[in-house]
Amino acid sequence: QREFDQCGWSDVISVECRDVCTDGLPSELQDKVDSCFFDIPEPWAVVEHANKCLVQQGRIVTFSPCIEQIQRTASALRRLH
Repeated sequence: QREFDQCGWSDVISVECRDVCTDGLPSELQDKVDSCFFDIPEPWAVVEHANKCLVQQGRIVTFSPCIEQIQRTASALRRLH
């Protein structure tokens, strides 16, 4: 967060460290987030939590080195619709 503050971006970017797979995202973010970026071992576990926070047409971005992770995340995303 410090780097975003130094660049003057803290009004549009926030960083938080928490167990999003278990605890989800803060309730005050519901329907207020344009995009979520996750670099976690099980991104499919956070898809539903992230979807609650996203504005209409919001985006979820995950970083996954294994095709199995991508497949499971894509399946979780498809289940949303």
